[in-house]
Amino acid sequence: MLSQEYLADRKAHLQNKLLYIMSKEDSTQVKSLADNPRFAKIKNALQRIEDGDYGYCQSCQQEIEKQRLNYLPETPLCLACAKNH
Repeated sequence: MLSQEYLADRKAHLQNKLLYIMSKEDSTQVKSLADNPRFAKIKNALQRIEDGDYGYCQSCQQEIEKQRLNYLPETPLCLACAKNH
């Protein structure tokens, strides 16, 4: 189980990623942020933190390795399931 401290750190990291994406978005582009796949993955990860599901694979429901979450905090899948998808 992930500690509250770790979850707060991941949440702050993900929020910073969102801010970065939003700052790089060209207001003249037709493509909206909602259509940006990276933006959607980060928003989904933030929602999983709020829901208490963050850190658990959406496919097999096993805990995602902390090393994977540190490298790719928005991932919804453990490494084994990601390799199979």
